[in-house]
Amino acid sequence: MKSSSNTRKPRRSHKERIKTWKIDIPVLRAEGLKNSQVKEEEEVRYNMKELWEGTYYIEKRLDKETYIVYDDKGNKDLLHGNRLVYYRQVDRMIPQVNVVC
Repeated sequence: MKSSSNTRKPRRSHKERIKTWKIDIPVLRAEGLKNSQVKEEEEVRYNMKELWEGTYYIEKRLDKETYIVYDDKGNKDLLHGNRLVYYRQVDRMIPQVNVVC
């Protein structure tokens, strides 16, 4: 029966490990930079945030920064105050299209 000490791999020396780090670290850094750039591009391209259209009006302020809002069609919703932003008319706005059948 062989002892477990005979089957173990010999440990690499300290100098060998440092040499490997010097080679691998720049490669890993470059790959990490590339991955973070791709992630930023995907966040812009595949933005999954809700699309808000039109003007919403505040009907009533409730307690704890909660608001009841409504739109031109009379649709109501309950929102927290941190979701509210000032409405600014911009030339790049999506035009409203009415479909008549």
